[in-house]
Amino acid sequence: MQGFANRADDSVTAQEKQTLLTHLNREHGSAPDKLTLQRKTRSTLNIPGTGGKSKSVQIEVRKKRTFVKRDPQEAERLAAEEQAQREAEEQAHREAEEAAKREGAIKS
Repeated sequence: MQGFANRADDSVTAQEKQTLLTHLNREHGSAPDKLTLQRKTRSTLNIPGTGGKSKSVQIEVRKKRTFVKRDPQEAERLAAEEQAQREAEEQAHREAEEAAKREGAIKS
């Protein structure tokens, strides 16, 4: 059986609390915080019908948007990857320009 060797009247130490929190996060996972915004608007549209009568139609538009709070470490990693990709593209562009200049110098 897992657990701590404590009695019911013993107090829980900070280290034991941290161990429990780590275990719970590992077992149940810690999902990123999500915020969902839902918006619903209703309006009426008048459509001309036959015989000069107009028909009113009710329209309902629903929009849903979810924002996810990302882990700061993940955000830094993504920024570093984007920076590395930009630098690689710039380097390839410079090499292509140099190769074109060399080709132009050889033909002249």
